[in-house]
This record gives sequence, C-alpha cells and structure tokens, in this order.
Amino acid sequence: MSTEAEFKEIFNLYFKDLVAVAYVYTRDMAVSEDIVQDLFLNLWEKKQGENYHTSLKSYLFIAVKNRCLNYLRKEGRKRDYIKSTKSTTSEELACSLELKDTQSILDKSLKQLPEKSRKIFLLNRFSDKSYQEIADDLEISKKTVEFHISKVLKCLREVFKTNYIIDLIFFRKTLGFKFNLLSSFKSIPRYDR
Repeated sequence: MSTEAEFKEIFNLYFKDLVAVAYVYTRDMAVSEDIVQDLFLNLWEKKQGENYHTSLKSYLFIAVKNRCLNYLRKEGRKRDYIKSTKSTTSEELACSLELKDTQSILDKSLKQLPEKSRKIFLLNRFSDKSYQEIADDLEISKKTVEFHISKVLKCLREVFKTNYIIDLIFFRKTLGFKFNLLSSFKSIPRYDR
C-alpha cells in the first residue's frame, strides 16, 4: 500500500463493510463513518498497512472494533458525568441554601468580634496554624490563644442558639463529616493543645 492508487483501492473495498461493523457498536451512522475515516486517515499518515502482522482485512476490522469500544467508553463517561451534574436533588438545594444562610450569619458574627480574638480565630481556622504557632507569631502565651478561641466559640454558640449547627460546623472532624463548609474556615476545628 505504498501508492495512492493502492490506498484508494483498499478504501473502496473495505469502507462500507467497516462502517457497517462500526454501526453495530455505535448505532450512529455519522459516528461510524467518522471512526472508519479516522482509521483510514491514520493508516495513510503512518503507512501502517505495510507493517501489520495479520491480513490487512483482519487488521482493519479489529482496529474499527477497538476504536468503537474506545468511543463508547468515552461516551459512557460523558453520560455519567452529565447525569451526576444534573442530579441535584431538592435536599441538596435546601442544604446549599441553609449553608449560605449560615455562612452569612457567621460572617456577620465574626466581623463583630474584637480584633484580637477574630485574628487569632482566623489564624487557627483559616491559616491552619496551631495554637503554639499563633502564640509564637503574636508573642503571647498559648493559654491566651486558647482563651480567645474559646471566647469566639462561646460567642458563636450564642449567635446560633442551636447546638446542632455549631456542632456540625466546629466538630465535623470528630463526627467524621467530609464537606467544605464556610469560606471563612479552611480547617475546622483544630485540636492540638
């Protein structure tokens, strides 16, 4: 298959049969034709027809089958992804809205805290620093850091007035929950005393 005439002859001889085989897999004529044309283009560009181990006919049919299977695998992943992104339930939506409300309340509450307490709290939660690291950075004792963190948590408990929300937010590691909750906190909570 070194000349263009030989290639055209092979193309004309096998194209329809290869498209028919591809159609059995894809059930889409346009996709089947694209797969076969892509195979022939690849065959021409790489001159693979000269280096096959079995007959050219066997090589072409096996290559079409493999390309169809690859196409179906890829399309299956696309469908799965589309299904997963469209499957937002009303519960997830309600939870999302509740978290946004909680986020808003929390942001307002944090802004009302004394500057030093807020800074220590955010360093611990947002910057992921331990009590000792914060104490060293601010040149205060570890007990002072613990006092400020405790003070902030106490204020937030009063703001929310329901322990289950505060437990969910601040003790999620203990309870084993795995979700990204508020943008104000990177790591909730830090137990490193």
